Amino acid sequence: TVLMGALTLMLPRRFAPIPLVAIGMYMTMGQIVDVFGLHFDMLRVMILFGWARLILRSEVAEIEFNEIDIALLAWVLVNVACYSLRELSGQALINRLGFAYDVIGFYFFFRCLVRDREDCLTLIRAIALLAIPLACLMLLEKATGRNLFSYFGGVPEFTPERDGRLRCGGPFRHPIMAGTFGAVAFPLCVGLWFAGKDRAAAVAAAVASPVMVVTSASSGPVLAFVAGILALSAWMLRNYM
Repeated sequence: TVLMGALTLMLPRRFAPIPLVAIGMYMTMGQIVDVFGLHFDMLRVMILFGWARLILRSEVAEIEFNEIDIALLAWVLVNVACYSLRELSGQALINRLGFAYDVIGFYFFFRCLVRDREDCLTLIRAIALLAIPLACLMLLEKATGRNLFSYFGGVPEFTPERDGRLRCGGPFRHPIMAGTFGAVAFPLCVGLWFAGKDRAAAVAAAVASPVMVVTSASSGPVLAFVAGILALSAWMLRNYM
């Protein structure tokens, strides 16, 4: 995490979001730093590195607020207020402040650094490349019944089983989340092919993505995968939707 944080601070703007994505894909939620009762998992630590970069390089000042930014801030404010007033406890307020930290921190970090089509393609290319070894590790988990990511905590060592099928989760908290990630990555990888960027990586990642869906042995990711294919099939009709 320290290495990825340092890269976030030093890399050119276009590549700066990649270390945070890498931590999100390969680090479990079991790694936590406790600060006066406040839990900072590694993604939250990466938000600190990200915002340090934005402030030190004045990259926040380079964007102009729009209606979507205001809507997001309003949504977070209402969420924090409603939940806290309903529960009327200090713990509930702390929980919602953590939620606000995550949403605002992630949103504006990517908002400031991903600004055009090339930035998007760079990020998708990184996701595609990172998905390939992750799919291999989930195949290994499927073959052995043991999750290597359990060494980081937060996920079980022995892969859970349902109806005789192993439900692999890799570094994710639940197999459904692991499979859904693969399902969402698939149309992005296909899009990378049509964009003419790193087609070899796009093909490999397009194979790796359904591997994650299948090894998760969950119906939700399968439906998400099918929805992605339907969306891709409707691409020619996009101007009529």
